[in-house]
Amino acid sequence: MKKKRKIIIICLFFYHQVIGSSLLFIHDHTGHAQIWIIDFGKTTALPEGRTLSHEIPWQEGNREDGYLWGLDNLILTLEAVCNEGSRAETNDNSLTTDAHTCSHSQ
Repeated sequence: MKKKRKIIIICLFFYHQVIGSSLLFIHDHTGHAQIWIIDFGKTTALPEGRTLSHEIPWQEGNREDGYLWGLDNLILTLEAVCNEGSRAETNDNSLTTDAHTCSHSQ
């Protein structure tokens, strides 16, 4: 996801207003996953000399679409979920080990 963000920034992203695009998440039975940025049908070029940061939430009249702001929030959310999952696994393993230890000591 972070690689996609860097690629977006490098491209002519700053010269376009992205409206209505989507992220397509694909993963298979092997655990291999990819994310594709799709649906650019409503994306429009900006007037010459005008750029957008895409890191500011949209407000009427600013033409900002908040694309990178939203992507950053999605990255933070996915990282938090992954970290929470790791902590839960660690807690589950320690509980299993404790229960296993208790049954042997009795």
